[in-house]
Amino acid sequence: MDGTRKPITSSSYMGGTQNVNNSDIIFGAGETFTITTPWLSSQTIKTPTITSNAYTAISGDNGALLLLNNSSTAMTLNINTGLGLSPGQRIDIIQTGSGQVTIGGTATINGTPGLKLRAIYSSATLICISTNTYVAVGDLSA
Repeated sequence: MDGTRKPITSSSYMGGTQNVNNSDIIFGAGETFTITTPWLSSQTIKTPTITSNAYTAISGDNGALLLLNNSSTAMTLNINTGLGLSPGQRIDIIQTGSGQVTIGGTATINGTPGLKLRAIYSSATLICISTNTYVAVGDLSA
């Protein structure tokens, strides 16, 4: 045996969860490992209500895609301390109106070259890297 595992199916894509159980030098007697593919289910899409040109993210937004549309008036997406996301969790956002979205709030948010979505249909992901600390990656501007 060459130390590799090949999918049970003939394609190179493995969907769902696949268990492999074998008794050989790689795994030992009866050891099992699981391969999972996390993108098989649809992401929750939310169109939150914008109040006073702002929306404040809630813990229920974890893993969701927020469609932010404030027509032609600029708005702020607030990411505040106490949001409750754990490192590795994320919130995806898309600016669906011409009102520019700025990412702000009381949490520490880092992004380059800035924390504004560049234009209509720009998108970004806010990734929690530690308690109350996030990195914004995507189509950003200063």
